[in-house]
Amino acid sequence: MAPPIDQLTRDGYDLQFGTNVMGPYVLTKRLLPLLIAGVKSADDKRARVVNTSSSAQLFTDTIHFEGLGDVPFRKQLGTSQMYMESKLVSCIKLLSD
Repeated sequence: MAPPIDQLTRDGYDLQFGTNVMGPYVLTKRLLPLLIAGVKSADDKRARVVNTSSSAQLFTDTIHFEGLGDVPFRKQLGTSQMYMESKLVSCIKLLSD
């Protein structure tokens, strides 16, 4: 939670965003073939992925997509705001699926 603001993913995105949004997305996409295969042997013929977020998403209603890269604006937002925004993105992604 709230890594130093100057830390980025290998692709140059804010590390908090990479951890809370991109990481779970990539993991889920990679697990899909196994989940689909597992449906065949499951008693209820279902597979589930459960993602969780944080109540921190309740403290912001804005996502500054322009602040996700290595830009000075990201540093102005600070680690707390970037954390809240990453949790808000996670929540919106869950609701849209």
